[in-house]
Amino acid sequence: MSETFADLDRRMDEIAPAVANLGWRVPRVRDPAVARRMAHGIHAVLVHVAKGRGALDIAIGEGLAALSVGLRAMDLKYSNINDYAREELGINGSTAAKMERLARRLRELSVIRDAVRHGVITARKAEIICRVAKGNEAYWLIQAQAGTVRSLKAEVRAPRDPEEERWVNLCTQMPPEKRPVLDLGLARAGMVLEKPTASNSERVQTWCQERMSTRLAPQDEQVDDLMFRPEDDFESLMEHLEGVHGQWADLAKAAPVEAPAESGEIDPWRLDRELKGHVEARRRWDEVFGQLVMLFQSIRGWDHLGFATFGHYCEEELGMGERAVAQRAALERGLVRNPLLRQALAEKRLSYEKARLIARDAAPEEVPAWIEKAQHLTCIELRRRLHESGEVQMCARR
Repeated sequence: MSETFADLDRRMDEIAPAVANLGWRVPRVRDPAVARRMAHGIHAVLVHVAKGRGALDIAIGEGLAALSVGLRAMDLKYSNINDYAREELGINGSTAAKMERLARRLRELSVIRDAVRHGVITARKAEIICRVAKGNEAYWLIQAQAGTVRSLKAEVRAPRDPEEERWVNLCTQMPPEKRPVLDLGLARAGMVLEKPTASNSERVQTWCQERMSTRLAPQDEQVDDLMFRPEDDFESLMEHLEGVHGQWADLAKAAPVEAPAESGEIDPWRLDRELKGHVEARRRWDEVFGQLVMLFQSIRGWDHLGFATFGHYCEEELGMGERAVAQRAALERGLVRNPLLRQALAEKRLSYEKARLIARDAAPEEVPAWIEKAQHLTCIELRRRLHESGEVQMCARR
């Protein structure tokens, strides 16, 4: 039986103080048996919190899908739900698009939609099977309940989600006299894109496209394997670990949590109030979730529990993509380093997305100034100014 979200929300009064007592740092443990017990303990709480947070994500996705119909988003003075979610809800635009897309696809799959809303299968599994489940929902629902995310991907052969791509940060030293050449190249790339506000990453991508269009492909198809390890290399390891651990039957499992009921509202202003209510409820869960994920990462809990990678653990046990979980952990580390940022977030002077941008890009000594500036800027404006500030600092460091 699914547990209602309201019941689980009341239990947060017990969970939150217990998690707060754990602190934000775990002492180094050399004994593998002790580390394993710690990983099991953190996991037991983490899966419960992930279930509650996931139920709210389903409700938010449904609200965004309702808001995307017709001109409802424009009635709220936004051209699309990505901008609305970023500026009004503090949710990253690509994350909001992903949530809305899943909710929209599930409208045509009533059986799977009910299973997701009642917490029988995770949203991550639903994302994989919703592309192929139309006309055969019962089969895919059984497969999703009995199988793992890896086995579902193998059966569906779903392409990798572009939002889960791994990015590599490359840095190099540059003499001051060569900087004008770089600036000129970036300016010309902006002219090609016909987009003055294009980011440097978009402009560099244009360089690469232009160069690759005039060159033959290398004879060795595996030429990039020196830097990037293909995802398929982990496939056999993941399958092996599933068998060894019996799909991790010994790990603590959380009861299914039913998502908040959908209101069926069509008025954009009422939808706006509902969405902001769900986001406010999720804020409470996010605080506990971020702390637990950060602690779990610090002890490399996935190794002790028998998973190939952190992303493998996130998908199989938390029902979430690695990037979303890692971003929340990164923000938590930024809040630990900058208590003023945590205070601003708690006082609602900053949204989640603004706090994430400042924690990621601002220097520690500049955080108080950026908190004041961010209150009068949109997320897009804040991102651009942080980027410009980073450019100035990089030029000063050559």
